Order: sequence, then C-alpha cells, then structure tokens
Amino acid sequence: LAAGATIVLPQPDRLQDPAHWAELMGQRQVTIWHTAPAMLKMLVDYLEVHPERTPQSLRLVLLGGDWIPVSLPDRLRALVNEVQVISMGGATECSMDSTIFEVLEVDPAWTSIPYGEPMANQLAYVLDANLNPLPVGVPGELYLGGIGVGRGYFERPELTAERFLDNPFIEGAEHRMYRTGDLARWMEDGNLELIGRVDNQVKIRGYRIELGEIEARLNAHPAVREGVVVTREDGAGEKVLVAYVVQDPEWQGPEEDAGDLGSEQVEQWEAVYDHAYTAQANVELEDPTFNIVSWDSSYTNSALPPEQMRNWVEQTVERIQRGDPKRVLEIGCGMGLLLFRIAPSCERYVGTDFSKVALDYVARHREPLGLPQVELARRWADDFEGVEPNSLDCVVLNSIILDFPSMDYLMEVIEGSLEAVVPGGTIFLGDVRGLPMLNAYQSSVQLFQAADDLAIEALASRIRRLLRHEEELVIDPCFFAWLKTRLPKIGCVQIQLKRGAFTNELNAFRYDVTLHVGDASAMAAEDATWLDWRSEGLTLDSLRERLEAGSEQGLLCLRAVPNARVLDAIRCAARIADPGDLEDAAALRSALDLAREQEPGCNPEDFWVLGESLGLDVDVRFAADLASGDFDVAIARPGHGKALLFPDETGLGVEADLEARDFANNPMLGKLSRKLGPALRETLGGQLPEYMVPPLYVPLDEMPLSPNGKVDRKRLPAPDTSRPEVEADFAAPRSALQRVVAAVWVEVLSFDRIGVRDSFFELGGHSLLAVLIQTRLNQVFPFQLSLADIFQHPSIEQLSERITALGVDEGVDAGEVCSILESIDELSDEEVAALMEEDTAP
Repeated sequence: LAAGATIVLPQPDRLQDPAHWAELMGQRQVTIWHTAPAMLKMLVDYLEVHPERTPQSLRLVLLGGDWIPVSLPDRLRALVNEVQVISMGGATECSMDSTIFEVLEVDPAWTSIPYGEPMANQLAYVLDANLNPLPVGVPGELYLGGIGVGRGYFERPELTAERFLDNPFIEGAEHRMYRTGDLARWMEDGNLELIGRVDNQVKIRGYRIELGEIEARLNAHPAVREGVVVTREDGAGEKVLVAYVVQDPEWQGPEEDAGDLGSEQVEQWEAVYDHAYTAQANVELEDPTFNIVSWDSSYTNSALPPEQMRNWVEQTVERIQRGDPKRVLEIGCGMGLLLFRIAPSCERYVGTDFSKVALDYVARHREPLGLPQVELARRWADDFEGVEPNSLDCVVLNSIILDFPSMDYLMEVIEGSLEAVVPGGTIFLGDVRGLPMLNAYQSSVQLFQAADDLAIEALASRIRRLLRHEEELVIDPCFFAWLKTRLPKIGCVQIQLKRGAFTNELNAFRYDVTLHVGDASAMAAEDATWLDWRSEGLTLDSLRERLEAGSEQGLLCLRAVPNARVLDAIRCAARIADPGDLEDAAALRSALDLAREQEPGCNPEDFWVLGESLGLDVDVRFAADLASGDFDVAIARPGHGKALLFPDETGLGVEADLEARDFANNPMLGKLSRKLGPALRETLGGQLPEYMVPPLYVPLDEMPLSPNGKVDRKRLPAPDTSRPEVEADFAAPRSALQRVVAAVWVEVLSFDRIGVRDSFFELGGHSLLAVLIQTRLNQVFPFQLSLADIFQHPSIEQLSERITALGVDEGVDAGEVCSILESIDELSDEEVAALMEEDTAP
C-alpha cells in the first residue's frame, strides 16, 4: 500500500477455490502473492490442468507458515518462468517473519526447503536445553531475537515467562528472545534447516523420534506429492507411526516393476473373462445366443434375472439398429449377446475380443445360425489394424469401456472408431458406468450387504476403501459433451438412460452414449416447451392428460424429474456422510424407508411406455445437475426426421480446456496404492532406523486443511486396515502354508489380518484381486494355480487344502516349501549372503 499497490482479496465464500484465485490474479494482474505452501500447491495443481489460466503477471511468491514441498518451487516455475520464490519463516510473536531464503536451484539432496537466514535486525539461535549454542549440523531448539520480538502474551504472565526470555547473548534488559518450539539446525552455508517441532517429538518403544525428519524423507520420495506422519494408538493401546500420503499422479510404481501398467490391467481382465467364459463355453444351452455367464449382481453376487437381462439385450440392440447399420465392428463381442441379434441384418459384422474362449464360442455357433458374414478376430480394443477408413456404418463398444485402463486408452479407441465410420454412421458406447453416482452406488451395495448392527462409521470406512480401489473405468457423462469440442468429426452426442421397468445396477447406474459421425441434427430450440417437473407439480397422470388433449403440437421437454431408481442410493450416501443420530445400518434403512414414502420419484421407463401408448417419440437423458440423479424427458410427435429430440443435445455444460482424465476415476489407483506402502516402507527402511519407519500408510486424495492453509492433523482419518466384520469368527493361520497364503491375502486385500475361514468375497475381493492372488502364489510354488482355484476355494483354509492337493499331484510338499520360505525370512542379510557364498564355493 505504501508503494501505491493494490491488495486483492478473494471472495469470502471462495477462499479455498484455486480457480477463483487464478481468475482474480489474471483479471487484476497480480504481481505478488503471499500465501501458505498448501495454498500454492492447490493453485499449482489447478494450473497444471489449466495452464492457459496461469497468471503470467506473477513475479514474486512469498511462502511461509508451513513446510514447503521440495518440488513445489520448480512446479510453479514451469508455469511462470520468471517468478521469484521466497521462503520466509518466523512466528506471530516475532512480527511474523524473521528468516528469509530465496529458492533458486533446488538441490536434489534436500529433504526440505531451507528455512533461511535471519533478516536485517533479526537474530536466530539454535540452542540446547541449557541455552548453549549448538554447532553446525546439530539439532536444537530455535530461538528468535531482534527488534521483531514482542513483549509477551496479553494477561498471560506465566506463558510469557516461559516463551519470552532475556537474550543472554546481548547485554541489556530490553533485548529479548522468543522460544519457538521448533527444532532446527544450522547448515554449512549459514542457512537454517527446520526439522520439525520440539513438541512433535514422540517416544515409541523407548526411542525418541522426530516426526519432521521422517516427513522430510517421506516427501522426498517420487511417489509422494504430499505426506505427513503422526502417531496413533493401535488395538493394544501402543503408539504406532502412521504416514498419510497424497500420491503423485505421475508415479507408475517402483522402478523394478516398471512396465505398462495399462497393459497389465487389460491382461488381468483377459484372465478374468477367460475364467468366466470357460465355465459355460461347452454347456449346451437351450438358446446359445443368450449366454449370460458372468452377468452377476453386485448386491447379491448371484446371476441377474434372465428376464431382466433379456430386456437389457433387446433394448441395447434396438438402439444400435436405429440407424440400420450394414457394416458393423463390435469391440468386445464376448459370447455374442449382441452379435447374434444384429449380424443377421448386416452385410458384414466384425466381432473382436481379447478372450479366445469367447471367440471360439461364437465361431462354433456361427455356421449353425447361418452367419457367414460374421468375421472374428482376437485383439485388444485399441487395435484397428486392417480396418480401412470410412469402411463401417457403426462401431459398438457395449459394456467393455469399464475394463479400459485409462481415459487415454478410451480416447485412442474413439479416435480409431471415428476414422473407420462413414459420415452419417454412429459409435455406440453402451453400459457406461457413471462417475457422479459412484459413491451412491457403492453406498447402496454396502448397505444392502451390511448386517443390521454394523456401525455407520464402519460402513463409511468400507465405502471409502472401495471407492479408492475401484478398478473399473467410471466416467462422468460430461466427458461426452466435452468430446465433441475436441473431435470435430462428431456431429452430435446423444446420452440416454437405460430402459427397463425393473431396477437393477445396470439401468440405475449405467447409461448409453451414441456419437453421431458427421452432420446430424437435433430439434429446434424454438419448437420446445420446457416444464419443470417439481415446480409445475406434474405427475404421470397429468402428463398423460396434457398429451392426450394435444396441448403440445411441437416438442415438450420436462426438466429434472426425480429418478426413483437412484433416490434411495443418493439419500443413503448423504446420510452416511452426515449420519446425525443414526448409529447403525438398521437405523439407516428405516430412515431411507421414511424418505421413500415422502418422495418416491419416477421410473424413467414409465415415460417411454407412455410415449409408446400414445404413438409419440420419447427420449430420456440426465438432468444438468448430475449429482441429483434427476432426468430430463423429451416428447415429440413422429415424423420430425431429427437424430435427437433434445435441442441442446446433452444439456451438459463443460469447460473445453479440461483433459479427458478430468472426467473419470483412475482405475490404476488401487493397483498403485497397493504398491505404494511397500515401496515407501522399503525406501525409508534404507534411510532411517527401523523404529522410525512407519508400518502404516494411508493414501489420501488431498490433505485436510485448516482455514489458514496448514494441514489439519486432527482431521486425518484413522487408518482402516482392520479386518472387516464377516460371518466367520477370526481363526489365525495354523501352519506355514496357511501363514504364507494369509500373507499374500493381507498384502493384496490391504488388511492387517485375515482369518483362515474368512470369505474372499466378504472381504471385498473381486476378479482382479483374485488374479493378483493367483499371480503371487504362482511365484511361490513350483506348480500353477488357476483362477478357478481362487474362486472355488474362497478362504485361506480351503485354498491351502487345494494347494496341498496340487502339490501332491506334482510330487511337491507345499507345506515344506512354505517352511523353507519362513526359515529364509528369519535370516539376516548377512546370514543369507553367507549361505549364498557357501552355495557358490567350489
């Protein structure tokens, strides 16, 4: 202000919004930003996704109040080339800032950004408990002196006497120094290195530990974007170190595991489907074109009702055939559910899949069904070799996108499809899982499976784990509206809810998308009459009366109809997040029953049925507020000749400068999270004494922050590695074989212990985790387990018996193998090295 500058403050209700900060800095040409490191990290995270919004006017950033991540200054300079970054340290009791350090080139050896040297007229001391100065490199408590030191705390004489001391190094009663409580040491170059807090020292198993030193090592690991370490009590009341980590999205696992994780993910899905298809590949079915193997309910783990699956198939086929395609490529044709119904009306139908079992099944039935136009090829979804440009009328990807490893992979497949489809053709993407409903979906599944007395917090913990370890690709519908802004060959985008008078996870939490290639038209906006369902007080009966009376000659659009299929799930997720006085699952179910009576909602299928009964065209899509679960309805008289009824296509507003990955989860995160803890434990184990290495690592999407931008350690969630409530009582492993198998299960499923009779499925196990267990065990034994062995023997006890039997068949004592492994694990590194030398000696 004294120099004639302007102070710019963000709006009070957007203090934590980096998009707002970037907008303000750009509008007001801000040149200096004084902030906490956590706030700068939030801004940099945002700008790395939206680099065009970077405020290039920024020339100076002043950071203070907390640790500065070592990588943060260079991340900022990658966005704003000439920006100057200054680290300032101090205390409110000393007029805020007492030390300063300009962050120029970051030394790779640093575990933290230096605290700096005293500013002009300020002093700093590193002292021992007797107030003696400590030499370079020796940690001690940091004291600050100089003209910035305050007089004391208002009306708190005892605390003032404890923290504000006479300065013994300068004569005169007016010279005081402040005891900061920070632990620091002098560096060789005259700067201070802040290590942590004196009161952040903890004692574990008789050792005094400085948490800040562990945090510095933790944050230096390439897998860590941000990390903190705290102590918590375990089940026995003993203190244990817990590391909380925000994973760096660029980290792709330990170097020794370097490879294409995406390919690994696809290969695991291939194993899953081959196993599922093999079970019925040779079974003689009454209708071989309707093989619904592997279509199981996530709620009951049983097969979905055949009548529901038949409806699902028929409605999907109807949508694909609407454009009467003659040349079709189906990517992921599986056992031919769609192929056998669409191919008869086609001149050429190419079905591809990565499962040889599925393709063999289709090939076996192709000739008896008279389908010579069907070609089959075993390939991955992104392989378009031999597919000529403009050679197809339609590409179908039905219920296959969820197996893709990333949005980049999906983009490659869509771009390849666009090249292959002629103008006027379509790309049908069916059974897409919806990201806005993911939490509601998992909440409803877990509540359905929960015992009545399961505590709400335990239920919430289970849901958090499943959300983080979601290994299917789940996509926000907004992605497809955004896609049109990136790929000009797309003429229009049609997003539709699934059909069906019933409710199951397929039509409640999945949707269909049709990409129209080339010119395609929608109804005109001026022809549309929009009505808000709730504010107009509409019902199905009143709507029927309106339509029968012929009140609407043009296009009638209904906005925000409450969706009965998902209302329970949405309310369930909301009450779990804010349970109030609800204590357990039984109470939650009762609360949801009451809410359902007050607003039951409408089934989208009722609107299609109404239209069909009146000879009208109907379409149903998501409402703009995707989190609400509401839907919009468009109704028109036939003969309009338009591809889409809704004049605004999807009705979804998107920011065109986003990237594809911004619209979906990361299916690889669960895989990487399982690698993260062991990788950090191994690295820290090589840098720190054993007692300073945290045994528990909790992955977080972001750190909880206090209003002033510091990490709020009180809000860090308790680590959830405890064995969940399952039907079987806990029974510990009783043999070396069971202990080895249990160790693999513990590693893959991320629990601290698992009983030998616990069900793999009750523990949250699924197909990809079964593949991981199979892979780990096949590395242990000199014989191979199949995926069927895992599924058919779903407890450690049963699987151990199966391994024993396999060993007998191969002449191997599996128990002895495990005993030898345990003996080796008990040896020290020196003992192992000595044994290896003996083995190689002449």
